[in-house]
Amino acid sequence: MFERALALDPKSIEAQGRLAAILVTNMLVGMADSAAVDLVRAEGLVDQALAASPRHALAHFAKGHVLRAQNRWEEAIPEYEAALALNHNFVGALMNLGWCKLYAGSIEEVTSLVEQAIRLSPRDPLIGYCYGLIGTVHLLQAQIHEAIVWFEKTRSDMPAVPFVRSWLAAAYGLKGETERAAAELVEARRLEGRDRFSSIAHLKAYPGAWWGGAEEPCFVRSHVLRRSAQGWHAGGVTALSDRSDHGAASSWHVPAGNRLNSGRELAPPEQ
Repeated sequence: MFERALALDPKSIEAQGRLAAILVTNMLVGMADSAAVDLVRAEGLVDQALAASPRHALAHFAKGHVLRAQNRWEEAIPEYEAALALNHNFVGALMNLGWCKLYAGSIEEVTSLVEQAIRLSPRDPLIGYCYGLIGTVHLLQAQIHEAIVWFEKTRSDMPAVPFVRSWLAAAYGLKGETERAAAELVEARRLEGRDRFSSIAHLKAYPGAWWGGAEEPCFVRSHVLRRSAQGWHAGGVTALSDRSDHGAASSWHVPAGNRLNSGRELAPPEQ
């Protein structure tokens, strides 16, 4: 739809911003066929939109998306904040600001942003990402049961998104529920349709994914909950890469010491 809108009016700020945001969103959730190409195109569209209209909320949102996809969390934050300053009810900006705050290390600011997004749009079609973000906060605080509750809500809301299944697989594995973890990982592989969930290397190589860049991974869902950029550690779930004929992980290992080690105490998220 936005491709056609842009073809009809190549200078449309709205079409440029929305198309850029969609291209990056598909990449972020692992549903893009040509992620690197899409990211380059999105960046070009955003630059055009901001050059023509520097106070356009959607253009700033799309710029934040591009920076987030490039694992430039701190640089993305002021873009989402600019979008919110121009449109206080911009739910998507609140959600994505929450993710960037998490990756940038400001975990104490995340829950209030997500709760605000939920209050503004409780029936939002992307509300599952809010649930997933709350679950991730719990996971980083070693509150595994609470994380599972929120990730299951995410799965109910967005059952066809591969990374949603991988989050739940990681939480199940940390709890020692290895059969359920393996089943979720197999489903993530099936939904994704490629080999991204077959190894940590494949996950880290995918541009703009939820866990951060290859040089500074925040978390690698499904396989390992890795060191966050701020030095926090979460013991993780490692799916051994051996597969059966049906693609299932043959065994799982849950490392010892799977609690968060941040070097400081973290307050639990507000409920």
